[in-house]
Amino acid sequence: MKRIIIISVAFTMLIFAVSCATSPEKAAKTAKEEKKAAEQKVSEKDIVENTETLRTEAETSLSAARNIKADVAMKEEFEKALALYERAQSEQEKGNYKKASDLFSKAKQLFEEVHQKTEEKRVQAEKSMDESKTQLQQLEEKAKAAGI
Repeated sequence: MKRIIIISVAFTMLIFAVSCATSPEKAAKTAKEEKKAAEQKVSEKDIVENTETLRTEAETSLSAARNIKADVAMKEEFEKALALYERAQSEQEKGNYKKASDLFSKAKQLFEEVHQKTEEKRVQAEKSMDESKTQLQQLEEKAKAAGI
């Protein structure tokens, strides 16, 4: 009697184990899906972090451009860069990180170009002022020499 109970329990466990087991194909498919999901999470995390990095870089370029008054010296170009930056912020808030990354990158590049061009204008203006100052001094010397 004891043997019959043990055999019955063992047989029941065997049937339960067989019915719960998954096929190797199904197990492999599940493992692939889990791996893909894990990779996607890492990839999404990287995209979010990259977007934040690009946003910070764009903000730094924006600040540098404002500090040398590029928003005044090159108003139209600066406003184009600012519009791209604001669109990037909007895309980031919507969760469109790839689009936001692209826009932050473009905005950063435009802010840097505007900064560079403004700097070139400033250098040229200072050079012109120095030349004018020199010419004025020469004219004053000539006027003194002529007794004027």
